[in-house]
Amino acid sequence: EVDSKRRGPEKKKATAQKFSIRFEDGQRNCADLGFDSTSTSLLLVEKLLGSTAEGTNAGVYQLDLGKPLGETSASETLPLVAKRIGELPWRNVTGLDLSDDGRHLFVRTYFEGYWLERDAGQSWQQRLAQPLPKAIRLPVEAQGEAVCFTGEASAVVLTSEFSFQPSWQLELPAAAENEAAAEKIATQEQQPQQEIKKLI
Repeated sequence: EVDSKRRGPEKKKATAQKFSIRFEDGQRNCADLGFDSTSTSLLLVEKLLGSTAEGTNAGVYQLDLGKPLGETSASETLPLVAKRIGELPWRNVTGLDLSDDGRHLFVRTYFEGYWLERDAGQSWQQRLAQPLPKAIRLPVEAQGEAVCFTGEASAVVLTSEFSFQPSWQLELPAAAENEAAAEKIATQEQQPQQEIKKLI
């Protein structure tokens, strides 16, 4: 029953599920994940620190959650297995996000960002096997470790993990107008800085 006189958004109940995971190839330093709504799975990217051996790439893992969240309870005793589906040559990955439609992935480090787009019906494993984008320079932040897409995936919002830090909005090329931009992204030595504006 909804009170028509009550102001503010309608409250909805959320179901929380607890589960444990393990990586199929051993322990990993991983602090970043995103939810892929098209496959009911999580994407996780390993964080390689500066001391990690040169030539080692960060693993990208996919964790299948099974049935849609809220319809089943994941086991609390048997861990779900995160399978390695690719790798990225980027160190110190501090944040990532997937767009609502599952087509766009943005991965950030302390100083740079990387925007990947996949075709309809293409898996992330297939996309990661293709040429990767060059770096997008990010604004200088005090340990920037957060990123999220806007609802229409035309931009990402960035901020630091510390208190009282500014938020930034980074405009991305619109997907519908991006054929030339995509070719430019794939071939440039480094992308020019995209439009960035300070939000607060």
